[in-house]
Amino acid sequence: MDRRLSFPQFQKAPSEYDPQYMNNMVNMLNALMVSLRNPGEGRQTSMVLTALPTNDSGIEPGAVFSVNGSLKVSTLNTAYLAGVQGKSIIGAVGVTIA
Repeated sequence: MDRRLSFPQFQKAPSEYDPQYMNNMVNMLNALMVSLRNPGEGRQTSMVLTALPTNDSGIEPGAVFSVNGSLKVSTLNTAYLAGVQGKSIIGAVGVTIA
């Protein structure tokens, strides 16, 4: 794990039920869950990405996908849809060599 997390220090349980101890335990577990769910900084020396999507259809913003061998990151304002191609012809050009 590359993230710098501060884990709560759990104390030994009392021999009898103590509401204050249980409240503290629940608060510490909630804090731990928030820390673990928070995406943190990642540093890798190597990475292998398999089965990458080839477009951003159905993936969340910030997800990685591949288009023609280029790695892309999905954003809210740019679409890379599957099967979209375009071609146009405007007029004709003639070349005469004299």
